Amino acid sequence: MKQILRCLFIAATILPAYLASAQVTKLANNNNITAGVTLGNIAVMIDDKDSLWKTDGTSSGTKKFATDVALDSNENVVYYNGKLFFAGVNASKGIELWVTDGTTTGTKMIKDINTGAASSSPANFFVFNNAMYFFAETTSKGKELWKSDGTANGTLLVKDINPGAASSFASSSYFFTNNNILYFIADDGTHGEELWKTNGTGAGTVLIKDINPNAASSDATGFTALGNTVIFSANDGTDGAELWKTDGTAAGTKLVKDIATGFPGFGSSPSGFFEFKNKIYFTAFDFTNGGEMWVTDGSTNGTQLVKDIDPGLNSGIPILANSIIINNKFYFSATTTANGTELWKSDGTTNGTTMFKDINTGSKSSNPFLWLDFFGGNTPGWQHSTLFNGKIFFQANDGKHGTELWSTDGTGANTKMVKDINTGTGSSVGSFNYFYTATDVYFEADNGSKGNELWKSDGSGSGTAIVKDINTGSGSSSPHFLYVILNNHLLFTANDGDNGSGKTDLYKLNATVDTLMFARSDIEMSIAADGKSFYVYPNPAKDKLWITVNNTGTGRAAIAIIDQEGRQLVVQQLSALRGNCQYNIDIHSLPTGLYYLQFITDKGVTTKKFIKN
Repeated sequence: MKQILRCLFIAATILPAYLASAQVTKLANNNNITAGVTLGNIAVMIDDKDSLWKTDGTSSGTKKFATDVALDSNENVVYYNGKLFFAGVNASKGIELWVTDGTTTGTKMIKDINTGAASSSPANFFVFNNAMYFFAETTSKGKELWKSDGTANGTLLVKDINPGAASSFASSSYFFTNNNILYFIADDGTHGEELWKTNGTGAGTVLIKDINPNAASSDATGFTALGNTVIFSANDGTDGAELWKTDGTAAGTKLVKDIATGFPGFGSSPSGFFEFKNKIYFTAFDFTNGGEMWVTDGSTNGTQLVKDIDPGLNSGIPILANSIIINNKFYFSATTTANGTELWKSDGTTNGTTMFKDINTGSKSSNPFLWLDFFGGNTPGWQHSTLFNGKIFFQANDGKHGTELWSTDGTGANTKMVKDINTGTGSSVGSFNYFYTATDVYFEADNGSKGNELWKSDGSGSGTAIVKDINTGSGSSSPHFLYVILNNHLLFTANDGDNGSGKTDLYKLNATVDTLMFARSDIEMSIAADGKSFYVYPNPAKDKLWITVNNTGTGRAAIAIIDQEGRQLVVQQLSALRGNCQYNIDIHSLPTGLYYLQFITDKGVTTKKFIKN
């Protein structure tokens, strides 16, 4: 009997560890994969040296390919007609337009745009009306607007916007589409960086309006669709950065409202645009109420302060880009002097905008950060209204248990900590690194003894557990989701600690992943493309941070900067993106240190670390 009990005890001890280990498979060791995209039954990836890799989900099928080209990670890629197009670096041709289907023979240069060893450095790929648009440079015409159908003969200069060898490409040059109009920012050498549109022809590529007259730039940003119009922030040189709109015509491009009226040159700097019930909610500073929540229906009279959350000149700074809609209300974080940064809710009215729960009671902050599910449909705003089994996960610090995993269904009674993973006052979560499936949310957590490892939760305390201690002991494997779904399996990277230089390994989650992608099978391609082409440079950075992203869907997107304490310092929301865009963020005022840059779309969430010098 003792022998039987001993065997049962051994089985009970070993079996759970075996099952946990069996949930992941290492596909490659110490290869430092950084991003990837699904192409049919394979995934194409790059490593930290920008070399091209591929995997079929097996160890033997994971290998480096296309040795004559590397991907220029300063630029981006785009998924187009079943293949990946990218800026490829070749020793004899410089940086030119390349394509790959995941095979060596199918990886080739499309066109030597700037002939010889000189580089055209194609950038900002954007798919619109079955054509790729991008900026590329030639010696005689500078960096200008091009388009391609994926063939050499079909790769053409659209227009030399800034005539001669000068370039129209500018730091703010990125694309945005709404109502079948392709908008972009360009500098023609006369009007500064302003709003343009194109239909793919030279004659149809025109300046919409010189918002800031003469050679000054309007610094247009934050483009968000509102019906057939686009809401954005721009500076006309008189009113400062204020709320504007456009329908693609000069007459229809106008100032919506001078919110910071009476302070010439000091605009309200509207940002954090979020659509709710056919209106746009945003944060603006009016020099009377501080930085607070505003709303617009696109008209002057319909642009109003919703609520002075932190009364007087104090700023409530509502973080609207990461809002979640539950039962006809949207939930977000905001700050008050009395309660710190906590979870708020709003039905869009003044009286209906209230603090939802003071998680860290008193004036201290819980710094809640909502974990939106970005992997569902392909319509704008989908991720803001989708819940996980009727609730949403978020991270917060109640002042007693550190920053832990919480959930809410929109009621106070059911807003609670899921589990104190790192027991006591220590924090377990904070990297904003998570991935929803139909049955669980996978995330990075530290329980205080095993380091940062892969965890999952079904929303219950008993169903919240470590998947595997990849870097055994107290060392951290720091798992990072590539947002690549290969044959219903999730790929991620982690460091198992087998080298002293921190090289990461490629893993596959063995469990079948149902990512709630019920709409179309090609959403998988879009998800991976987001993860693949989210680049941040330079790193470390001093004054400006450049972000190059790809979104092959037409959903909303947001950029956020978070400090090590989980506080959102910068949030900018975009909408109806399709293709690739490039942004720059002014970070000169940030203190020196480590930060997290998060790119959020309806196809996924990607977080990258950067250092501010």
